[in-house]
Order: sequence, then C-alpha cells, then structure tokens
Amino acid sequence: MHQRPVPLPLPPPAPPAPPARPPLPAWLWPAAVLVTGAAALGVLVVLLSLDQPFLIGALRVAVVGLVAGLIGGLGLGLRWLAWRAQRAAIVTLQHGQPIDIRDLRALTQTTTADTLARHYAVELTRAAHSAFPALSHYSVRNAGGPAAMPPPVREGELVAAAPPPLAPGAVLPQLHARGQIGGGLLLAGLSGGTPQQIAMRACGFIAVGGQSRSGKTTTVALLLAQAALHGWHIALCDPFPHKTDGLLCLCQPLSGALFRQAATPDEIAQTIRLVDKIGRRRLEGDPREPPVLLVIEEFSNLVIRRMLPPDVLDLLPAMAMAYASVGVHAIIIGHEFSRALLGERYGATLRRACTHRIIHRLAPDAAEFLLPSAAYARQVVDLQPGRALLWGEDSPTLISIPKVGTADFQFAAQGRPPRPYAPWPGRALAVAAALPAPPPPPPASLDERIVALLAAHGQARDGNTIAAQLGADLQQVRNALTRLAHAGRISRQGLARSYTYAVDTH
Repeated sequence: MHQRPVPLPLPPPAPPAPPARPPLPAWLWPAAVLVTGAAALGVLVVLLSLDQPFLIGALRVAVVGLVAGLIGGLGLGLRWLAWRAQRAAIVTLQHGQPIDIRDLRALTQTTTADTLARHYAVELTRAAHSAFPALSHYSVRNAGGPAAMPPPVREGELVAAAPPPLAPGAVLPQLHARGQIGGGLLLAGLSGGTPQQIAMRACGFIAVGGQSRSGKTTTVALLLAQAALHGWHIALCDPFPHKTDGLLCLCQPLSGALFRQAATPDEIAQTIRLVDKIGRRRLEGDPREPPVLLVIEEFSNLVIRRMLPPDVLDLLPAMAMAYASVGVHAIIIGHEFSRALLGERYGATLRRACTHRIIHRLAPDAAEFLLPSAAYARQVVDLQPGRALLWGEDSPTLISIPKVGTADFQFAAQGRPPRPYAPWPGRALAVAAALPAPPPPPPASLDERIVALLAAHGQARDGNTIAAQLGADLQQVRNALTRLAHAGRISRQGLARSYTYAVDTH
C-alpha cells in the first residue's frame, strides 16, 4: 500500500545567531603569563630593596591585587565557556539551516512519533487482510483497532473467490474430486477454504503436538487416509491399541492398507528398525516408490517411560535427515517436544529433524519449543479443537482440519477389508519359550482314586481287589472305604470282612 508522503511539522525557525567573534590568537595566553611573571619578579626585587614598613604595605597591596585578578580571570573564563557552549548548541541541517540543539531534540521526538504512527497503521492494515490475523500483535485481540477499520477498496484488483465449503458427510471424496489431495502432497488443513498442503519431497518428519482432546488424532487420521488412498506403505505404531478413541482403533477400517501394526514396545522398536532398513536399501538403489510413512503415536510417552531402546531413538533423527529424498517419511505425535520433557539429547535433536510441525492447543512454553517465536507460541493457547497452527516451509498458518469418519476411511481403503490388530507372532513364541514349564498336577488322594476306580468299572469289588488294583496298602484302603461309605459317596453291601463296594449312580 503506497501513501503520499506527508511533510513533517517543523518547529518555528530559531532566531539568527549572533555574529561569530574572531578567535583569540594562540600566542596570547603564553605571552600574558610570561609578562605577568616578569612583572611580579621585578616588583619583588624592588620591594626587597626598600625599608621593612614600606615592604609590608606593598605586600598588602599585592595580595589585594592578586585576589582581584583571580576573581576577574575566573569571570572572564566563565564568560568564554558560555560563549563556546552557545556556539556548540547551534547545528546545521542538511539543507544548511542552523538550528538550536534544543529545537533539534523536539524535532527528533516529533519525527519518531510520526514514523511509529505510520508503522502501526501499516501493521494494522496488514493484520486486517492477513490470512492469520490472530498471530499479529496489532490484531483485534491485542490492540482492538483493526475491527473498526473498513477494508480498503483497491480499484482494478481481482480477488479470487474462495472455494465452496465442504458438504456434510464424507469429506475425503469431495477433496479428491476437487484435486486438493494427491500428487505427492498431503493436505494438512484448510485456511479460509484454501488448501494447505505438505510437499513430501521436502518433508522429513512431521511433528504433531497438542494437549489431550485438542485434535491431534483427527489430524493424523486425515494424513493417514490420504496416504492409504494413494497406496503408500504405512506402518502404524500405537502403544494403546485398546483405547476406543485411540489412533489404532480409529483407523481400523484402514488396517487392510497397513503393512505393519505395532503396539508393544518390542513391536514398535522392530517396526522402526524395519523402516530404517527400507530407507537404507532405497539409498543403495531399491525402488523409491511407493512412499513409506511411519506413524508413532504417544511418542513423548514412550520416551518418558523409556519404553524404546536408546539405539532405536538414535535412528529417528538420522532417518529424518537422510530418507526424505527416497520417499521415507514419519509422523511423530506427542503432547509436547520440549527439552525439559524429552531431554537435551532427543528433544533438541528431533526438533531440528522435524521439517513440518502441526501444533494444536498447547501451553506457551511447550509450543515455543516447536515454533520459532514466543509471539506465535502465545497464540496457540486458545485454539479450539479442530484448529491448529501449521509451520512448514513458509510462515505459520492457522488451519482448520476436516474431520474424517468411517465413510472416509472406507473410501481411502479402496475395498481392502480391515484386519484387526494381532500381536506379532514372533513375540508370542518368544514369550512362550521364555516361560517356565507348568508344574505337574499334584497326585490324587487315595479316596479319589478309589471312587474313580469304582466308577470306571461299574461293578462291586471287595477291599482286597481294590487294594491290589491300586497297589496300595490293604489297611489304608479299608480305612478309606469306611470313610467313603460313611460319607455316602459309595455303597457297601454284604457282611463284615466280606463287604463289597460300588458307586451309587442313582
């Protein structure tokens, strides 16, 4: 916006300066000192040759004269200093106009105030027409000014019409029909109806940060649906597979398009190593298509709890910096990525490795770690769910994330049936091999063995036969038979010393 320059108000011209006096010659002061010294010496010699009373009177007169001379010299010196100060206070501007230093100070203050006023006016106008006015210090929230400023009318300027809003229902087919997704791009969200896309050729890792219930899962689900729609290889790691609102459960309709699902720390570590192996082989000449997308949910939680080995964590920054050119990318999701939470080793390293960041509602200190300025970090505190700040190759942009649902996932899956998460079979075998063998069951008691013997044969037997078949002591068998008969578990018939025993099946 060009404005005609306004002449600055100048103070009234200063009165003409008094004519300059010619400077005193440089030899005047040394000559005066020499003459005064010679005269004083001569007077002293004359006084010494006179009588003592006359000498005392002369000394008194000399002292009075000396004091008067000192006072007079001091006054002349002060007058000379004042004249020099007056001359120093007069400065000359570029156009030759003399001006007093006091007027120059007033002129400087006026010029500074006018310059700042123009600067504020330009910033207010820029904030009013910016796609992200909330990030300006001169916005409606901070200054209260732009809301009352009407938008300027610019003749001859063509303003592109915003695309129509998305219709209710599945949004992914609508975005696909408009051509806003695909072509090596991932749609992160919409800014005033304009798609904000991430070019994967220039993307290493994407960091998605935000507090709970701020929309992180919705954002990652949108990115995953696009990757599945275009046939990317996707590896999804979620340490909480059984949460109904977790990423693994939410994206279950897409599971048929995932080549690896990981939930336990061992599975997640193996998945990261596998993606690193794919990237190394692609650098050595393997085909670079289709792209590979590694997604790690609850990354900050995994680091805090030390659920991943240090060598696996060391792989991530190297993967972010080396594999973007061969189509291997990653999305890491966490509540925050601050140095205080993740530590100096992983926090700062991953911050530098993440080329794109999507920040939802977050505390200023945590957001400042992901953003380049504290001014931007203060703005994400009030973000509503479904809105985020995208920081990529350009300046930060406030975006709205379309919410995808089951119909969008089914459209992205392209008919591939979902498959539920199943633990890694190698882990199940390893765990089973590591477990000790179960202890053998304790031997059955004599009473139970007798009941089982009689029930299996179904015929009455005497004590001698039962003891012989069980290989037990006859007296112990007779005592057990007596207990069982009194308890009613077996029936006893015949005479003493010739009883037969059987199990009553009625």
